[in-house]
Amino acid sequence: MDWWLLLAIFLYFVCAILLIAEVLRPSGGLIGICAMVCLIGGLMIFFRSSTVAGWVGIVAALIMIPSVLIVAFKVFPRNKKVKKSKF
Repeated sequence: MDWWLLLAIFLYFVCAILLIAEVLRPSGGLIGICAMVCLIGGLMIFFRSSTVAGWVGIVAALIMIPSVLIVAFKVFPRNKKVKKSKF
């Protein structure tokens, strides 16, 4: 496997982690912007590899983003530590 594709997959994971962090600690969109930069960087790497990999990356992003946000909103706000913190 090409090292660039591993970097793109890593950027997708960083995007997911940053989206969860944005849910836990709203930053006025700064963390969300960083997540989108990671996502766009990953997509650029996928499309430079091949068009098929790029489209697979888009489909993966369309599945990943809503899934991560649903899990973040449903699981993490139930955490006692998050409920006690003042946003």
